[in-house]
Amino acid sequence: MNGKKCLPRSDYVTSYIVSTRHYYIATIFALQGEEFVLRYTKWIRLVVFENMVKILSCRTAVLGCHIYRCSNCGHVELVYHSCKSRFCPTCGKHATDVWCNQGLNNLLDVPCHHLVLTIPWRLRMLILVNREYGLNLLVRSASKAVQQWAKDVKQMRKGIILDGEME
Repeated sequence: MNGKKCLPRSDYVTSYIVSTRHYYIATIFALQGEEFVLRYTKWIRLVVFENMVKILSCRTAVLGCHIYRCSNCGHVELVYHSCKSRFCPTCGKHATDVWCNQGLNNLLDVPCHHLVLTIPWRLRMLILVNREYGLNLLVRSASKAVQQWAKDVKQMRKGIILDGEME
């Protein structure tokens, strides 16, 4: 790949793909990841590439394993290590569940509004060109829009909760 890193393509990934009838993110990465990287190299951030590699390696011999043996019958069980990537469907789900359960204890007992702010596709292309500036501008603009909405439409008092106190 002209001096660039390649995705690991080894027998363990191939055998995993052949032995399953379901498609998983790792399967898609193993089948199409190299072509994706070659085609979109200039747009892929390093963190995306690193997480693709982690997901491909998750629960395989690449990351190592613990070996357990039954002292009665001698049965040996291999338990492969996980990648611990928050983007991995298996590892990330576990981390999200833990985070949600911890966060439930910090919620206030008040009615609240859930807002989802989306970015039009044309702006997404601009943000890709200068990610840091674009995302900072987006957050500042969204913050102002939400504050204005809370003031004008809902007559809500805005505030930030720090350590359980309203500022």
